[in-house]
Amino acid sequence: MNTPSARRITAVVFSVAALLGLANCSQSESLPTPDGDDIRIGLEAPLTGDQKDVGIGMLNGAQLAATEINASGGVDGKKITIVPIDDAADPDTGVAAATAAIASGLDAVVGPYNSGVGAQTLPLYIDAGIFPLRLTSADSTQGLGFTLQPMTSQIAPVATSAITTWAKAKTVALIFDQTTTYTKDANTEMKTQLEAAGVNVTIDIGVDPGADDYTNTVSQALATSPDLVYVITYYREGGLIAQAMLAAKTSARCLADFGAYDTGFVATAGVAAAQNCPVVGVPAPDDFTNSKSLVDAYTSAFNTAPGTWSPYTYDSVKLLAAAGAAVGSFDAEKIRSFLLDLQDWSGWTGTVGFDSTTGNRIPAPVVVVSTRADGTLHVDSSWAASTGFGSDDDSAKGTQLRAEMSLSSDFSLLQKVGVEESQTYGWNQLVGKTNSNLGDFDVVMLGNVDYINGSGPFFGFITMTASNGDVLAMRMDGTARLEDDGVTSLSSSVTVIGGTGDYISASGTGNFTGVRIAEVGAPIEFTLTAGITGL
Repeated sequence: MNTPSARRITAVVFSVAALLGLANCSQSESLPTPDGDDIRIGLEAPLTGDQKDVGIGMLNGAQLAATEINASGGVDGKKITIVPIDDAADPDTGVAAATAAIASGLDAVVGPYNSGVGAQTLPLYIDAGIFPLRLTSADSTQGLGFTLQPMTSQIAPVATSAITTWAKAKTVALIFDQTTTYTKDANTEMKTQLEAAGVNVTIDIGVDPGADDYTNTVSQALATSPDLVYVITYYREGGLIAQAMLAAKTSARCLADFGAYDTGFVATAGVAAAQNCPVVGVPAPDDFTNSKSLVDAYTSAFNTAPGTWSPYTYDSVKLLAAAGAAVGSFDAEKIRSFLLDLQDWSGWTGTVGFDSTTGNRIPAPVVVVSTRADGTLHVDSSWAASTGFGSDDDSAKGTQLRAEMSLSSDFSLLQKVGVEESQTYGWNQLVGKTNSNLGDFDVVMLGNVDYINGSGPFFGFITMTASNGDVLAMRMDGTARLEDDGVTSLSSSVTVIGGTGDYISASGTGNFTGVRIAEVGAPIEFTLTAGITGL
C-alpha cells in the first residue's frame, strides 16, 4: 500500500526546472525536492540515450498537463509534481531508476515506453502499491497496469489489413530487431497473422540495433522477391532500413511497424526515404480532433512541436488526476476501479475506455501514417480512403462502437486430426448478448478455425441484431494463441460488411481482443471496437 507516510519520504529527484536541459542531466544530480503536500506522478521514459527524443517528448507532455491542472487549483488543492525517471531504454537502468523513484515517494506513474524495460519496472511499481498508466505495447506487459497505447494484438490486425488490402501484397519479407521484447513479440504476431491471411512470408531476418548501415540486410530480404518489406524495429534502425530500401531502387514496397513511429524516424531516414516507407502508428498530435489549442500550448511552453507520444502522457496525467479527484486518493485499487467504470472520457488523443479483462485501451487508435514534404508525419490519405478512416469533415469520421461480450457455443462441427490429434479444424457458432454504447444487441458469431496445438488462424462473421430487428454484420479475421497458463488469447480485425435498417449503409473497420479459458467450443469473452460510418 502506498501510504501517506511512504509518499512523503524525501529523495534526490529531477525537478521540473530540468525539463529543457534534461538530456544533459543524470539521475544522480541533487535538486530540490517538492513540497511534501504535492501529488507526485512519476514519468518513466528513455530521457537519455538513443531514444531520448521520445522520452523528452513524453516528459514535456506530462508536464504540460500538470501545469494546466495546477493552474486550475490542482487536485483537491494539491499541486502535481512530475518526477522524471530515466530508464535510458535499458532494463537494468530502468530497475535502478524505478527503485530510487519508489523510495522517494510516488502517488502514481506514467510509462515506461519500452516493453522490455516495462516487463522489469512495472511489477516494482505495482508491488509498491503505485498505479501505472504505461506506454508499453508488447502483449507480455498486458495486465501490468492500464495503458492508453495500442497493444501488439491491436496493432497487428491493422498492419496485416494494410499489407493485404491497401498495399495488396501477397509476399512479405520481415526484418525485426531481435533484441527487444516488443519487436520480438510483434514479429511473431505479424508472421502468424500474415500467414493466416494467406500471405507468403519469404524470409524473417533478425537484426541487432546499433549498426550504421543495413544495406546487406535489405539486400538479403529483397533477394526473396517480396511484394513488401515490413520493418519491425525502433525508429533509428527503421530509418536506416528505409534509407537502404530507397537506395535499392526496388519495386518492393516498404512499411515500418509501430515501434518505428516517431519523428526520429524521419530525422534518421531523411524525408525522401521516409516518404518511401509509411509507418503503422497513431494519429499525429495535430491529427486529433480539436487539437490545435493543445499543440499551440505545447509549442509555446517548450519552443518545439509536440513529440509523437506527448499527447499520450498528457492524457495519462489528466486521467490520473481526474481519477484521484473522483475517488479522493491515489490508492491503486480505487484508481483501477474508477478507470474500469470509465465511459467515453475524452482527451487530446480522443475517446478513452478500458477493457475490463486486460486494462487495454478501447478503442485503440492504430493508423498508417506517411511523411509529408515538410518532414511531418500524418495519417496517410490513401490508406484512410481505402479503409473509410477519417475525413476533413468531423461528421464523417464515424461513430465509435464499443461492445463487451460473453458468447457461448450453440453448435459446432469440429474435427481433430494429426499426430496426437494436434490439429483442430471446423466451425463453431457462438451466441450471446451485449449492452453496447449503441444499444442492446443479440450476437451470433460464426467462426471457422484451423488450429495446431491450440493456436492458429480463425475467420468468420459476427451478426449483431438490435432490439428493433436491425442487423449490423461484420467479417472477422484473427488469430488465437494458447498461452502457457492454458488461457487462449484472441485478437482479430473486423470489417463492417453491411446491415439492414439503420445499418443498411454502414461501413468501417475495427478490432477485438479477448480470451477463452478452455478448449475450442468453450465460452469466449472479448471487447469489440469499430469506427462505423453511414449511420
